[in-house]
Amino acid sequence: MGEADLITRTRTSLKPSARTVAKTSAKALAKTCCALAAVTLSLLLQPCYAEDAGYPSKPVQIVVPFPPGGSADLVGRILADKVGAAFGQQVVIINRPGAAGMIGTQSVAAALPDGYTLALPSVGSLIIAPALAASRPYAALTDFAPVTLVAKVAEATMVSAKAGIKSFPELIAAARANPGKLSYGSTGVGSIPHLATELLKKETGIDMVHVPYTGGATSLSDLLTGRIQLMINDLPAYLPHIRSGALVALAINGPRRSDLLPDVPTTAEFGYPTIVSENWFGLLAPAHTPPAIVARINRAFVAALADPGVKAELGRSGVLAVGEPVDDFRAFLGAEDKRWNGIIQAVHIQ
Repeated sequence: MGEADLITRTRTSLKPSARTVAKTSAKALAKTCCALAAVTLSLLLQPCYAEDAGYPSKPVQIVVPFPPGGSADLVGRILADKVGAAFGQQVVIINRPGAAGMIGTQSVAAALPDGYTLALPSVGSLIIAPALAASRPYAALTDFAPVTLVAKVAEATMVSAKAGIKSFPELIAAARANPGKLSYGSTGVGSIPHLATELLKKETGIDMVHVPYTGGATSLSDLLTGRIQLMINDLPAYLPHIRSGALVALAINGPRRSDLLPDVPTTAEFGYPTIVSENWFGLLAPAHTPPAIVARINRAFVAALADPGVKAELGRSGVLAVGEPVDDFRAFLGAEDKRWNGIIQAVHIQ
């Protein structure tokens, strides 16, 4: 064998096969792809974890879209101290009333989605009022990030003692015997008292005259004097007058009796399970708030609402503390949005 042949054979024996090279390259490429995927995933997840870990780093504002002293304001202030302690930051209540609660609620929809501006609206300001507005300012299901259902307040069907009506069946009988003669008050067209009574009229087949007021104080005064005969509204505000005998609570407009008046039956017990008009308050952040921050807020508020002291304090004011997972509240909002919009269309309110 010549020297040239020996060199050629040696080089050939040392050269790896094409299959070996391809296999080695494929393994290297796979390892590189896995490494790149891991790095990319960590980079995508890092902001969420960072936002969660660093939140909150400054005071948090809760906008209550009603004047001080109401149920939403009470709930917000009771929770603010408890949640503030858990956050290690001050939680500030901002009262921003106007336009049936839409001004304050809309201000949160337009706020930065960073978790530092939250809303505590009622079903009226979040769902009902926008549905009746000439131009809907916001939508509950798309312009907000739901956090948790905070609380519920029982609504009661009440009559003036001067009306001489002692029970819910008596009310239905009197209204049927005198169509268009009984009158009921509300806190304005499209308010919960208005829609709740229209729902009662629809489900029982009775006819009553609507007398809208600009607020609760004037309507209560006329109810006490007998100028109007009936009102459906938040039970706690009317409780002193019920206990004094000036008003008669005929039914609780919800699925359960109220601990404030355990002897008063529900509308369902009278055979009308569809007459439900519970008021409620929910906590929401602006849409696109990072899920990690929403989850952090949810944990703090759910824990506060489960605290026995908070539950007892709210209960003394006739407020039922709730607190639930984000997904449950989102489903609840969808159901309520559908139900109240259906009521509005059914009774032809504009």
